[in-house]
Amino acid sequence: MNTFIFDIGNVLLDYSPIKMVRRVVHDHPDAEYLADTLFSRYYWKRLDLDEITIEDEKKDLKNVLPSHLYELGCHILDKWLEEITPIEGIHEVLSFLKEKGCKLYYLSNICSQFILEGPKYDHIKSLLDYFDGGVISGPLHLVKPDKEIYEHLFNKYNIDPQDALYIDDNENNIKAGKVVGLNTYLFDGDAYKLKDYIINIMK
Repeated sequence: MNTFIFDIGNVLLDYSPIKMVRRVVHDHPDAEYLADTLFSRYYWKRLDLDEITIEDEKKDLKNVLPSHLYELGCHILDKWLEEITPIEGIHEVLSFLKEKGCKLYYLSNICSQFILEGPKYDHIKSLLDYFDGGVISGPLHLVKPDKEIYEHLFNKYNIDPQDALYIDDNENNIKAGKVVGLNTYLFDGDAYKLKDYIINIMK
């Protein structure tokens, strides 16, 4: 097996709204409320499809957040790329695979802003630099588990799914990966366990 396909959120980067919010506001009494509101599926499902932008969300939040929290909410949204941090140990996994000459791709439900602006931040660029390419949902207006987004990745990079391992933290996405012929690994947040698994299947 020479090809490895990674989800981004909660596989490469720790997408935890409350952690991101607390890095900005620390022990603010409304931290949990802000996390639940700013990063709700109501907004982020549409962001993943590029149906709206962060600026659109900020405009809408004027009618949602209490007035005393609005500016703070916008500030947190402006910093989400800065505050989303790499999963512990994931650099070791990616470095190991590149040393073995493997091909690495990402496949993620995430907005175009991530690819357009993310590489400005060293912690994101350092991860993306390992990859030979990838596909995100935003520009395609397609999200996992729609099989079309998987097939788009295969066609774009001439990937044989039977020779690839797909790593995702979402069970529905894993099930869809199996349907399109991928070998799969349901990621539980432990990158060191993932590395051990990869070493074993490469023997």
